[in-house]
Amino acid sequence: MQILEQKLRDSGLYGVRQTPRKNRPRCGAITKSGKPCQAPPVWDQRRNAPHNGRCKLHGGAIALGIPA
Repeated sequence: MQILEQKLRDSGLYGVRQTPRKNRPRCGAITKSGKPCQAPPVWDQRRNAPHNGRCKLHGGAIALGIPA
């Protein structure tokens, strides 16, 4: 238990209350069928907020050191 708490403290996530997945906003991008996308957006654990409000399919993926 102490090791887990230490890892959480080191990662910056200790004490941050995360929004439950069912209460998070949805992507909302218009799909081919004309309906809004219901997938959850890419979530920033440190800020407890979406990165840009879109799911992975609609522009929510984050490039990690990969040149464009």
